[in-house]
Amino acid sequence: MNRKKLPKTFLLPHGAILLSALIWGVAGPITKLALNDIPVFTFLLFRFLLVGLLVLPYLAYELTKDPVKKEDIPGIVLLGIAGQASIALIFIALKFTSALDVALIGSIGPILVFLAGRYFYHEKITKLEIFGMSLAFLGTLYIVLGPILGQKFSITGGERMIGNIFVILYNLSWPVYIILGKQLVGKDSKELNSIFKKFGIKKLSKDYKPATITALSFFVGLAFFIPAAAVEATTTNYYPVFTTNALIGITYMALLSSIVAYGVYQWGLKYLEAQETAVYSYLGLLFNIPAAFLILGEIPTQQMAVGAVVIAVGVVIAEKFKS
Repeated sequence: MNRKKLPKTFLLPHGAILLSALIWGVAGPITKLALNDIPVFTFLLFRFLLVGLLVLPYLAYELTKDPVKKEDIPGIVLLGIAGQASIALIFIALKFTSALDVALIGSIGPILVFLAGRYFYHEKITKLEIFGMSLAFLGTLYIVLGPILGQKFSITGGERMIGNIFVILYNLSWPVYIILGKQLVGKDSKELNSIFKKFGIKKLSKDYKPATITALSFFVGLAFFIPAAAVEATTTNYYPVFTTNALIGITYMALLSSIVAYGVYQWGLKYLEAQETAVYSYLGLLFNIPAAFLILGEIPTQQMAVGAVVIAVGVVIAEKFKS
């Protein structure tokens, strides 16, 4: 198998991907703790403001060398909305449900991306893949419906159900971002071509660095959360009080989750094939469960454990028997 020239030790790329999984796996419990002290959109506003300040020098440097063409701005804004503004869904979910629910339900995300790719690009799918994805879906559904199935947890059933629904919505938004991104950079889908034509959306006129697109998307998120936080402040009469938990959460999400995790993940992808990194998408659970216990005191219920096992079996089957 041909690879790009590897670092001196082949373990470094795997370590980079593992580090990103660790950072993202712990992010849920840290964020949920912070949201006890600060509203969702205010939290997101200051997170993206801090990220924006950190990436601004890099972005300014890159844009002086390779400016964004005017006709590409709508497409980049769409990517920013799908990739960054949609994050609000998962933060709203954390306000209502447990960090464990968010992580367990979120494990179906890579399968949804895979399924969307199969649909829009008409790639072959095997019966075993369908079986594995069906198992994962049933396990997810069992966890989502836990509140109305009488499963007791520290969070009340009604709030937990609302939160679980928002987790599902977020995991549906991520495939939109992935497929939209592929289409904008030139990978044709008959279905998407007709949608793009109907709404007057044009593909990007040239290739941009992934890091540049990511940095620009942070500013799209910032532009979205400025009015959202303003509305939140006027309707709730809330004035930010930056407790220790709130500051830790904002700093963690801005510095580690947004910049460090994305950075080391992109670096690792330079030396590893996509399928080699797939398993790391699910390792976040291994970090999330102890973090949720240590930070929030959350203990998995029997229902969560059963659902997690069913999801894990389904994911293994779907990943192992990809066509």
